[in-house]
Amino acid sequence: MPAEISRQLSTADRVVVVTNHFHAFGATITCLDASRLTKTVTSARQDRLPADAVFDWDVEFYAGTNFLTVIHLQDRVFMLGNSQYIDDTGVLRDFWQKLVAEDRAR
Repeated sequence: MPAEISRQLSTADRVVVVTNHFHAFGATITCLDASRLTKTVTSARQDRLPADAVFDWDVEFYAGTNFLTVIHLQDRVFMLGNSQYIDDTGVLRDFWQKLVAEDRAR
């Protein structure tokens, strides 16, 4: 993870989830959940074997009203810019599964 992105994400206080191009669903996550997600994203390792995946969730990070960055999430793998990263802690997979379940429940 580039140091500049890690520094930016350390200031995030909320996460806005904007769905994929298939569904109209969004949510705002604040406080502890945002902190947990940002820590997970910044500690993810670059994936040297890119997945053939549909990155169906856009997850935007904000500090106040300032947009910081967006990741494109699929399960435990995400794209940031032109690089693919993977989370082995299970945090992103749990978050992704929660989003899918909430979307299906609507």
